[in-house]
Amino acid sequence: MARITKTPEERKEEIISASRTLFLEKGYAHTKVSDIVKAIGVSQGIFYYYFSSKDAVIDEIIDRYMRLQLSEARKIVDNGSLSPLEKLEKMAEAQMLVNHRENQNIHRIKGVDIHERINSRIISDYVPLMVEAYGDPGDLQVQMKFEVFVASAIFLFDPGIFTWTPVQRNKRIDHIIDLMEKSIDLPAGSFRFYRTLMGYQS
Repeated sequence: MARITKTPEERKEEIISASRTLFLEKGYAHTKVSDIVKAIGVSQGIFYYYFSSKDAVIDEIIDRYMRLQLSEARKIVDNGSLSPLEKLEKMAEAQMLVNHRENQNIHRIKGVDIHERINSRIISDYVPLMVEAYGDPGDLQVQMKFEVFVASAIFLFDPGIFTWTPVQRNKRIDHIIDLMEKSIDLPAGSFRFYRTLMGYQS
């Protein structure tokens, strides 16, 4: 049988896809590099040509997810026909769409701090785009307020940390949004669109 030759891009994608599948099925800790290469019929040397370790594959999976988020956000930030609040609302909608397509599977990978790494990237890479959309790029005070807003939501509504009743969750969502609106002098209700992103249940 003739050997199938694949481009570097195809081979790398194959390794990532097989790794993701095995990470989801077996967990990160119980997946060996030998399992990954066996699944796609290549040598370990091929794996190490593209990735230095399993951890490097995880970083690539996270990076791809974040690139999707940032790419969608950048399109909205650069849309001059939208007001600052319209940009932030559309960014929240885009974030939910990407989460629906990608994030659920990513967070099901057990045995590695993938959740924490994504959250760190959201604060360091995504929040500055929110600040830019709001119209105050480079304003450290505004950026820190957005960081606290996002970090509070990430922490409080992480199902691996807290299990709220719908009423408890809704009250906290409304409180966080109210605090953020007051901190940047916005009228009450300006950030109501964040309710959906945070999981508000009506």
